Amino acid sequence: MGIEIINDHKARLVVYRGSDLAGKPIRYKKTVEYTSKRDLNRQYRLFETEVDNNKALRGSVTLSDIINDYIDARKSAGARETTLRGYRVVRERIAETLGDPKAKNVKPMDIDRWIRKLTEDKNYSPKTVRNTVSLLSSAYNRAVRLGELDRNPCERVELPKKERKEPITLDIETFIPFCSALDTEFDAEPDRVCAIELALFCGLRMSEILGLTVDNIGDGIITVNKSRHRVNTGDEIKDIVSDTKTKESARTIAIPDRLKDHLAQLRKRHLELWIRMPGLERSNFVILDYDGSPIHSNQVSWYLMRLEERHNLPAVTPHKLRHTHASLARYLGYDILDISSQLGHAEKSTTLDIYTHLFQDASASSRGIAHGIDELLSAQS
Repeated sequence: MGIEIINDHKARLVVYRGSDLAGKPIRYKKTVEYTSKRDLNRQYRLFETEVDNNKALRGSVTLSDIINDYIDARKSAGARETTLRGYRVVRERIAETLGDPKAKNVKPMDIDRWIRKLTEDKNYSPKTVRNTVSLLSSAYNRAVRLGELDRNPCERVELPKKERKEPITLDIETFIPFCSALDTEFDAEPDRVCAIELALFCGLRMSEILGLTVDNIGDGIITVNKSRHRVNTGDEIKDIVSDTKTKESARTIAIPDRLKDHLAQLRKRHLELWIRMPGLERSNFVILDYDGSPIHSNQVSWYLMRLEERHNLPAVTPHKLRHTHASLARYLGYDILDISSQLGHAEKSTTLDIYTHLFQDASASSRGIAHGIDELLSAQS
């Protein structure tokens, strides 16, 4: 306990909360008058509570503030207890290795040094380091979206390379277990699961998925007409919404019943979340982050890697899911013109050049691609 006695009736209270980036302890001090030892201990406990609850007293929010706010938001959004428990473990790791400095004072170089410290001094695996930085980055993103901070220092750092198998295109044997894993994850991660399903079941590019708005969702169809990219202008990092890659990329696609249901549930959850937490940002985009803001493609990629690890699935990237969709269409009996149109390629030669690896034992079925995918998924039941 940090109590420094000045005289019989006066003492200095010192509360320690983490350390700054140089490793120096962060201390908050207050001089009080007291009548007894019991009174002095009572005042110290009150001061501890004041330090923990009063952001103005500390001058600005700290890392622990934004991380705790992020975890609370995830809890309110319905995250599973196992997910929250994992967040708390990472929170303790951050506190132990980075301390609790003021969030606005942390620079990209500080994060870079911290990553090296985790990797070299603490000997954490690349996976653990990436997950640790991912939580901190998500907490910063939320604070920036809510106007608490101006920037996220984690955005420009280089993460340790993960030892992964070469990304593959799913085949018919791995397609079903992959979809089963998505089913088990939907309740906890509906936005990320829907983003992956849009790539897998519809063949959309990630930029097209990020550009979808609720107005693009029809009854069993989606209309693709915009792309969204996050760019660094030098002065700021912002989202740019533009037309699709080519004129042919603007298209209307039928979606499987499973994805139709998931998208309807996702929209309902967004509306319920905004009612519960009216201060969150409201967006017309289909796929959102935990705080209601448009999601970054990195968040989808990082989630996909964690999904593969949790369910022992083969390594695949969002773009390889688009390749998988082309393979499924070929498996269901569609020719190159059908597949080229579905993928939004300007020339069928582009489809031929990229998808030379398609299934050789293609079915002669003439069913619609979306209906065919539903038929394949029925094997799960």
